[in-house]
Amino acid sequence: VADVSAKMIATNAGPLAPVRVAAPKGYILNAQSPTPVAMCHTLGQMMPDLVFGCLSQCRSGRVRFFRCRIPTLTYKSPSVP
Repeated sequence: VADVSAKMIATNAGPLAPVRVAAPKGYILNAQSPTPVAMCHTLGQMMPDLVFGCLSQCRSGRVRFFRCRIPTLTYKSPSVP
């Protein structure tokens, strides 16, 4: 996250530290059983676009916004009689 908001960053423990994300139980990013999560892979592909899009609005001109998503197709197999 620091890389998209600053021009020059020192390579030390600061920017390399893990980023903590709060995802309370029951939210879409932390679904609890028996919540259906058949399309969670698609959501995971869309999250970087959402995050970088939000950061680019907060830091206009400082965030390199680009498409991260890999096209994902979901196929439904025909029912077997």
